[in-house]
Amino acid sequence: MAIIECNDLHKSYEKLRVLRGIDFRMEAGEGVVLLGANGCGKSTLMRCISGLERPQQGGVRVLGTDLAQAGRRSLREARTRIGMVFQKFNLVQNLSVFQNVLYGASGRHRSFWSVTAPFAAAEEPDYAMHCLERVNLADRAGQRADQLSGGQQQRVAIARTLMQQPTVVLADEPVASLDPRSAREVMELLWGIVREERLSLLCCLHQLDFAEEFGERALGMKAGRIVLDRPMADIRRAELDALYEGAVRVDEAETKPRLAVAS
Repeated sequence: MAIIECNDLHKSYEKLRVLRGIDFRMEAGEGVVLLGANGCGKSTLMRCISGLERPQQGGVRVLGTDLAQAGRRSLREARTRIGMVFQKFNLVQNLSVFQNVLYGASGRHRSFWSVTAPFAAAEEPDYAMHCLERVNLADRAGQRADQLSGGQQQRVAIARTLMQQPTVVLADEPVASLDPRSAREVMELLWGIVREERLSLLCCLHQLDFAEEFGERALGMKAGRIVLDRPMADIRRAELDALYEGAVRVDEAETKPRLAVAS
């Protein structure tokens, strides 16, 4: 079953063509890394897949819903099944770690306050603690989010995503702002949880070492197009390096790069 499917996806901002005919599909249970230089269109693609942006042309189906055509209700229902992990942790800094994780359940309720109300079902708080245990932060449940290190805050963000009970996870440069040790801890934790829960993961990365180590398949972008799409085991490091060479940005090139093929 295709979890994500993009067909001839185009997205422009005024005269700037950012996505220029994106085609790919991602199957259930895959762990895919999305690679490419700054300005190549990766973040815009992720926003289209998450339903935060609508393309001008083409389709993007996630879990069977065409997000380009979906109405407000269908879009909201689809997004409850799409977990997001961002480079910026997007925690509410003056709330506790526990409250931030509990917020992940708000898509199943009318509001966040209905989750935290005294009469709310005990299952959600219990599951929130379970999620914190999964990221080894149960002992920090009562601390304010702003009292944690960057690596700990990203682990809280992963617990919040897990609380959402998603089917697919989109991670947009989840370790870009972390030091090397914290980055490795977060990557091992994120991919470990995804595999244990049998989720599907599309992870945008700049760190090629991590991409080679954790990714099962690579999508490489250049100037708004997919130019590389193969199992990671079949890709040479020079091919990954080439994604960052030449005309890589959407404002640099209009010519279509050649699609990398297996040798």
